[in-house]
Amino acid sequence: MSGARINADLIDEETRWAVEGHFGPFSATSEAAVSKMVLDHRRHGPDVGQEAPGVVIPASR
Repeated sequence: MSGARINADLIDEETRWAVEGHFGPFSATSEAAVSKMVLDHRRHGPDVGQEAPGVVIPASR
C-alpha cells in the first residue's frame, strides 16, 4: 500500500507543477501578453497565419 501512496503523492506533485507552469509568470500565455504589451507592432517575425510583406509562397503542386 505504501507504493501506491508514494505514486499518488508523485502524481499530485507533478500535476501541481504543470498547473503552476501553465498559469505562472513564465508561461507561454504570460510571455505572449508581455510581448504584445512591450513590443506590439515592433516585434520581429510574421504573425501566425500571415505572410511577411513581400514574401511570396509558391502554390503547392
